[in-house]
Amino acid sequence: MTRTGEPLFTGIRTYRHPTGLFGFRHPSDWERDDLTEDREGVIVAPVPEDPATYFGIWATPLDITVEADDLPELREGFDTGLAKLADVEVELAQEDAVGNIVRVERVLTFSEAGGVRKRKLWALYLDKWQVLVIYQGSSIEQYDYWLPMGNYCFNTFELPESLWFATDPELRPNPRRS
Repeated sequence: MTRTGEPLFTGIRTYRHPTGLFGFRHPSDWERDDLTEDREGVIVAPVPEDPATYFGIWATPLDITVEADDLPELREGFDTGLAKLADVEVELAQEDAVGNIVRVERVLTFSEAGGVRKRKLWALYLDKWQVLVIYQGSSIEQYDYWLPMGNYCFNTFELPESLWFATDPELRPNPRRS
């Protein structure tokens, strides 16, 4: 599907996770679906006929508490998982930690369903949660076309203040060392 011009915002909606784990804003005309099976989260898509182009966030509880010192192991495990995608090519690889919130970021292309998809993703490790934040285009062209709105969703992503405090190493004892 070839598009001309640029996508236009017609309005904005705010999504807040039912338990307050995260929130973000997205274009109001994007279709929203809550995830219910094995993932807790939401996906919004600009074109219902193209479900492989979307912005999504889902959270998975972890069995352990993650700390900034875990970044090398998290990076290695994350990249091992990405390497399983067909024809994967990583265009950007960055990681950082704020307090004990760890973020692994990748922009990549991979083959799926007979085409090349492009994806930007964050894997956030927050205390005992992994939160995946993904913007994907069903093709490189779709990724590029919807990128301003995908970036808007990323830029408005927020975590609750309580989670920032819960992961601050200065404000809580280290459960691994107590």
